[in-house]
Amino acid sequence: MKSKSKILLRAALIFVAVIIYTSLFIYFRFNYFVWTTGLGMTCILLFYTWKMIRRYPAWYAAYMFDGKIVGLKKKVEKPRLFFYSVFWPPMVLSIYVVFSTPSTETMSNSILLYSLFISLFISGVAFLNLTWKSDFESRYIPFIRDAVAKRNYEFKAQIDDESLGSIFDGLISFGFLEYLDDSLRISNRKKFIRIFKEGYYPDKPLFKMKMDNIQTHYFFDCLKENINGLDLDGYLQIFYHDRNKKQPTEDSIRSSKSKSLNGPKRKEDLDAIFNK
Repeated sequence: MKSKSKILLRAALIFVAVIIYTSLFIYFRFNYFVWTTGLGMTCILLFYTWKMIRRYPAWYAAYMFDGKIVGLKKKVEKPRLFFYSVFWPPMVLSIYVVFSTPSTETMSNSILLYSLFISLFISGVAFLNLTWKSDFESRYIPFIRDAVAKRNYEFKAQIDDESLGSIFDGLISFGFLEYLDDSLRISNRKKFIRIFKEGYYPDKPLFKMKMDNIQTHYFFDCLKENINGLDLDGYLQIFYHDRNKKQPTEDSIRSSKSKSLNGPKRKEDLDAIFNK
């Protein structure tokens, strides 16, 4: 609550400062206001645009010639590109408005119009600058992802927190999950419940399972009965199976299942996890 109040206060102070700046400039010389403000906004936008695109030619060339793409971190570049796609167009519109809108007969209307679009531009700059901060990946991306997850989900549990916790505990009881560190077990139990309750994928698989491909397929089938919208590809983004020191693929799991003439090993234990 306090952080929201601080943000609103800062936004209000910036808007007041913009109004004062616009009022003084328009009052003394309208043409100077337009060209000084417009050119300043254009230079700032060009700087952030150049900062974004300057690395893409090298990445594109490396990709086309099967070279190593150095410096590309998809989990950072994709959110950054999203921010640019959202805020870059309004910033261009703001510059257009400053350059093309004539002064109105009523000075107060002109001040309000220009102040609104200058403030919109400043907001865009603030968000674009956010994507270049050193803690964008560690602090802001998880915050935004969690906020989005609360409003939109790809899968979601149809059972309550207690039942989700019981599945996690069952995996440990029957030896399909193992934790030597009790604090890590408690932490991952909370993450397990949260992932399926809010319906989001972690940055990397969190739960190291001791199952073969046929057991994995059976466990997935049981799990998806309680999780709406979960597919096998999504399952492999949450659970890690390191048989032969390699994470199996969706195709390899389905292939193993189709070739199997019998059910999974320890089927009774897997059923017991879901109280079947």
